Amino acid sequence: MLVLPMPFVDDIPLLLTLFALLLFILSSIVPILTSVILFSVEEESHRILASSISLLFILLLGQVPSTTIYGLFALTVNPHVGLTVTLYSTLFCACFLLIALVISIKAENHVKEPTI
Repeated sequence: MLVLPMPFVDDIPLLLTLFALLLFILSSIVPILTSVILFSVEEESHRILASSISLLFILLLGQVPSTTIYGLFALTVNPHVGLTVTLYSTLFCACFLLIALVISIKAENHVKEPTI
């Protein structure tokens, strides 16, 4: 949450501090989450394939679109807008994940209810 004001900061030392904090948080969370996902794969021989596929999707869906979106908004509107859109797009993703969780819980409850 400390990096949310990052697009609105013009002070270079403060911006670099927030950026370093963002990189530290991401570099400590992403490997843990990736290992949890990979250890959920039952067979050990399939973990290598799962690791490769997860890395492919991380690169294709995470890093490539974010730089493209930032560049698009930075060139057409303003660099601050590009950084804002890139950082705050994760909030939309979190909302969509919450909606998917609610829908899946409702679907599980609907299946468990006996029909008369």
